[in-house]
Amino acid sequence: MRINYVGILFFLMILSLTSCKKNWDEHYNTINEATVNQTVWEILMNNPDYSKFTGYLQANSLDSLFKSGRSITAFVPDNAAFDNFNADTSDLSLILSYHISETVFNTRNVELSKELETSTGKFALIENKNGEYYVDGVKIYYSSPLCLNGRYYVVHDLLYPKPTLYEYISHNSRILKDYIDQFDSVYLDLNLSTPLGYDNSGNTIYDSVFAYINLFNTVYFPVPEEFRQKTATFLLFDKEQYNNALDEMASKLGGNFHSYADIPSSWQFKVLLPVVVKNGLFEGSFQHENFCAGKLKNIIGDTVYTNCSNIDPNSRFICSNGVVFKYLNFSVPDSLFIGKSKIQGENMVRSVGAGVFNWNDWVKITGSNITPVKQKVVGADNDSIINLSFGINYKGSFTMEYYFKNLFPQRYRFLWRANSRPSGLYEIYVNDVFIGKIDLYDLRKTVVSVTGELFIPVSGYNKFDFWVNNITDFGDVKVTIKYIGAGGSTTNGLTIDYISLIPG
Repeated sequence: MRINYVGILFFLMILSLTSCKKNWDEHYNTINEATVNQTVWEILMNNPDYSKFTGYLQANSLDSLFKSGRSITAFVPDNAAFDNFNADTSDLSLILSYHISETVFNTRNVELSKELETSTGKFALIENKNGEYYVDGVKIYYSSPLCLNGRYYVVHDLLYPKPTLYEYISHNSRILKDYIDQFDSVYLDLNLSTPLGYDNSGNTIYDSVFAYINLFNTVYFPVPEEFRQKTATFLLFDKEQYNNALDEMASKLGGNFHSYADIPSSWQFKVLLPVVVKNGLFEGSFQHENFCAGKLKNIIGDTVYTNCSNIDPNSRFICSNGVVFKYLNFSVPDSLFIGKSKIQGENMVRSVGAGVFNWNDWVKITGSNITPVKQKVVGADNDSIINLSFGINYKGSFTMEYYFKNLFPQRYRFLWRANSRPSGLYEIYVNDVFIGKIDLYDLRKTVVSVTGELFIPVSGYNKFDFWVNNITDFGDVKVTIKYIGAGGSTTNGLTIDYISLIPG
């Protein structure tokens, strides 16, 4: 079955053609190589099986490439390859030029895969699959002897210029394109800018030249660019799969969520799409079996888990700088949007020396800035807690503020696990709305949850909870814990094992 590539060619028409000779560092060995005392063009013209290819080349003045004295490698479609080809609806010159490279390329030097620059300036992917060779997934059926100016390979299908990964994404996944584009940045290029003088503050004034950079391309992979030795594999979804996954997610969230249109784009950009990239972008041009290892390093060196049974082996699409596979079934992991948001107490602090800690920047403390202590405690949720000691009958002020990130609007339970000593009387606010008051000293006895469950103290640790009903928009949720006075014990302070917001 022949594939109609008109859709792909549509967004490639803006690509410039380049006819200059490219230097190629391919090393080839001619020892025992069969040779002929003819040029590639002479052999092709004398073989009627290739008459359509040579005829189209002549009609488009591309036969000059073969007569220029330059080195040539040609991937020659036989006449049958043109049976369903409509030259009137295609950029014929672009297609023909893509079959020609101005170098001598030997497939036997390809161990797994290699990129070959064609006369269009775009790269074709040459692959060795168990001793059989393919160009852009099309099998090579014949390799010619070494001719006076190069060699040719015979294929039974036409080759079409491939999109870059970025062009493929732009054509098939608008949301991922927008995600990549958000990393665009413009900066002042001091090397190209001319200093003109100084302002009143002594700052240099430039005749400014600004440059463009995309941080996604810098950190992960330059998806719009093409290279000889550098490719990537992207595991993706199509638009229908993505919307279906968000529909399923909306049904699980319930409430005001009915379809993919209700899932906030800010959540998709901050939470979902970073996970898609982390779990689906790899260095090199993969075959389907590469995913069956189950555990792989992604393109930035993190370990990710793959399930080859959920990756469509027939979806492999070769781009000019990599390969794309599609999921058979794409879904949003429940862990990204369902379940409690938990902050461990020990994660609120950072080490500033041996046994010395200070608050992390995302924790705001007002009033008495008492130094926190991180302690290893058997029985704590993560084997560690933070502890603050205010002293006996402390009458000063202390307020802590921090945020839970990227929460969906729904009812939650605020749950705090702590030790009953040191004690302290605290008011708790969520998004500046008062939700409850607690004396930590009361954790020494059984606490009745808002759900009716009984919280029983274990080794001095217990927990309490309050309903939170004022989270009505997607976004970050501010929690404020305010000390208002001494508790039931003379020694005051607080401990935090963890604090959670649990969907209710």
